[in-house]
Amino acid sequence: MFASLYFDATASAWQIRSWGDGKDPWWTTSDGLVVDMDVNNGGDTFAYECVYGILDLNGNGFQNVIIRCKEITLSETGRAKILDATVLYGLSGGQFKPQRIIDPSEALGLTAKVCKPTIKSWLCRLAGYMTETSGQNEALDSMFPKAPAASRDFAHFRSIKRSMSMADVVRQCGAPDELGGSGINIFIYHLDDGSIVAIGATDTTGPLLYANHIASSGKSTALFPAE
Repeated sequence: MFASLYFDATASAWQIRSWGDGKDPWWTTSDGLVVDMDVNNGGDTFAYECVYGILDLNGNGFQNVIIRCKEITLSETGRAKILDATVLYGLSGGQFKPQRIIDPSEALGLTAKVCKPTIKSWLCRLAGYMTETSGQNEALDSMFPKAPAASRDFAHFRSIKRSMSMADVVRQCGAPDELGGSGINIFIYHLDDGSIVAIGATDTTGPLLYANHIASSGKSTALFPAE
């Protein structure tokens, strides 16, 4: 939890400062922000990444807190559901209040402001067009309506070749978890070891443009040679 305390002189005791109603999204609780969690506790949460920091966005000495969290949960069928939310805290009417950031470009801009070289989160290590994938689940369901759940072991991806189509990859490795991209489609798989596989393609039937395995350390390895 990321929380703050204040000294209540009337009660002569330290108290936890309120952070709002804690209703949307769930990790913005009234007592603070859930910035990390154990995803190996038997629940349906497969991955949970957060970046957060303190900024002075208005240059007036009043500090803002920005937090972006991305949660991947798996349904009973194994298909991924994505919750990617950015919340900005600041003074409004004399009270410290949260504001949900709806514009994806604004969310990416705020993410960039709090990302530092020492932060290992995927939200900082990957390009913005690969992390901002909200609303793409319906597109993936339309592309691959009857695809099996994604494979989580890298061994299933080792034999991917440039001559394959994305439809071939899905038959072999299951449905992608996310769809991103800037000009082309980037299909993203999250693996059990914390790494990801990112595959670029213009469509679902043509040959692949690239396929990279990106380790949790940030090291990227091509699955087939570049042209």
